Amino acid sequence: MKLDPILFMPEAAMSTKDSIDDLMTMVEGRGAPADSHPSDDAPTAYADPAMRPAGGEDPKARFKIVGELGHGGMGVVYKARDSKLGRIVALKSLKPENLENRRIIDRFWREAKAIASLNHFNIIQIYNVLDLEDGLWIEMEFVPGGSLKDRIEKEGPVPEEALIEMGAQLADALHHAHENGICHRDVKPGNILLTERGTPKLGDFGLAQDRSDEADMTVPGTLMGTIFFAAPEQLTSGRNADARSDVYGLGATLYAAAVGEAPRTIRLEKVPDRLRPVIGKCLEEHPDRRYATAADLARALKGCLSKTAPTGARHSVTCPRCGTSNPQDVRFCKRCGEGLAALFEKCPKCGSENAPDTVFCGRCGTNIPVMRILKKAQEAFAGSQFPKAARLWKEALSLDPENDHARSGLARIARIEEDAASLVKKAELALAADNKEAAYAAFREALSLDPRRAGIRERMEALAPELVTLRMRRARTAFALKKYERAHELVTGALEMDPDNTDAAVLSAEIQKVYKPSSQSRVAAAASAVVSMDLSARPANKKLYMTIAVGVLGLLLASLVIFGGNGGNEYDRLAEMTLVNARGAVRNLGKTIPPPLYVDLSDLKSRGLAPPREGVEIRIVNPKFSSIVIEASHVQGRLIYSLDPQGLITSRRK
Repeated sequence: MKLDPILFMPEAAMSTKDSIDDLMTMVEGRGAPADSHPSDDAPTAYADPAMRPAGGEDPKARFKIVGELGHGGMGVVYKARDSKLGRIVALKSLKPENLENRRIIDRFWREAKAIASLNHFNIIQIYNVLDLEDGLWIEMEFVPGGSLKDRIEKEGPVPEEALIEMGAQLADALHHAHENGICHRDVKPGNILLTERGTPKLGDFGLAQDRSDEADMTVPGTLMGTIFFAAPEQLTSGRNADARSDVYGLGATLYAAAVGEAPRTIRLEKVPDRLRPVIGKCLEEHPDRRYATAADLARALKGCLSKTAPTGARHSVTCPRCGTSNPQDVRFCKRCGEGLAALFEKCPKCGSENAPDTVFCGRCGTNIPVMRILKKAQEAFAGSQFPKAARLWKEALSLDPENDHARSGLARIARIEEDAASLVKKAELALAADNKEAAYAAFREALSLDPRRAGIRERMEALAPELVTLRMRRARTAFALKKYERAHELVTGALEMDPDNTDAAVLSAEIQKVYKPSSQSRVAAAASAVVSMDLSARPANKKLYMTIAVGVLGLLLASLVIFGGNGGNEYDRLAEMTLVNARGAVRNLGKTIPPPLYVDLSDLKSRGLAPPREGVEIRIVNPKFSSIVIEASHVQGRLIYSLDPQGLITSRRK
């Protein structure tokens, strides 16, 4: 029986054996192909006891395919082992026949971008995207407990307290996505995966919409979502979806979990009393009558949780003054009045208070001691305190041997230390060959990887005076031969090592009298080039050159103000130098292990991007790291400077 995809399926058309999720996920107004998964267009990975072999598919040498987790009209999800990190992951790939379908490929990248932009305990993590000759793959967190859809179909309705906690966590995850401009648009039981402890994880962002992206790929007049879980406004067009649509989807999901069947016909009398008003408000037909935000829904669910909490405290709190045992829910000692609030600890994930010595948060299940250690380790790593970070990650593993965050952190530190040691060895070999330029460059790269590595900075400082002299001699020779670009690069390199060098400043002024460096050559690294000659020059008359330099610099400044330089002015120079600084930060970011998939300004600031001068605006036009584009301009400037993925800086008029 073939149905109009933009209409609700009549209840009579569905048998009692129909799955909790609707039969079709709608994309561009079409149903899933006949061979698709019965409830997901492209299911997020979950463990399936009837796993089929992968047929020897191997997307990359580092991954070993263990089996197939699920498949749909768009792609296939495999269970795989990462041979380098020794962990199980989920690999989602496009089917070969879809590799020429532009819209399916766009949806694939949209899902990767959406998940990568989010960092929440209840959202599936993405580790990497593999763009290979034979296809596209997303490497994701593997969740072994199955989906909420499976649990409902096997065990029936979810117990009330467990459902309330699960709903509050999912609402918090949706609120995090909405705060980052992402609408999921397909919240349903099949897209919620469960860990072995029952913690929910929101997955399958294939229909997600970035609300900050004006170039949304939704086709007007098409349904985005799944029948019975899609909000009424989604039935006419996916463009109508917003945060309140996800609230509806989560309400429909909670209804299915509470009564054990999909909301084909909503009968709120089947819902437990405490949850009935909350789910009923989620399922209001008009968006304005629902919870305005997912955060409001989370608070309402937590209110239900407090009503279902048993009387009497599960833990006691001992007063530090008189030693009296007090119930967990009091904040002052019942005997002496001593304040007890300082003894309670807030969960680093959900913020709820827990009694002293609590290991797992009573509300969200987070391992509080481990989470606290992981936070300190990440702060130490961000500050390049690698030994401290490694010690903390090892401590976390001693408490939780299967913690992927700690394992991944230790692997990153090992890789950084290995690369830095290799660069130091390369520098020592260059010194043995009397190639001080190459040695300095290798030391500098090693220092960018491991800024606190002992001995590197001192060795660079020891090499600097001789290299400054060498570069100045070569710069004078190049200037005498009218090789102005080369002379400019060399004198710039000398000033980078010794900013207070008067000879270098004077020579730079002399060069700029006859040479206007291009955007590319202005920031070229002098250390990366080799000059074949080694001619000596007469000692410079410093007093004379200083007089000349002052005059030349005054003329240059006047020409910038009057004529605007090469189409710009002194304000444009500030914008251009900001972009030069950003280019260095991008290069440093590329040396991280692994490099990020998408970049924001906080990433660049952590890798050396200095705060822009007053009036300078910097923005990331394309955040994808492999094709990043950054622009900078001054509010009083005439030009907009653009940094392309190859590191070239160009300008255009506003």
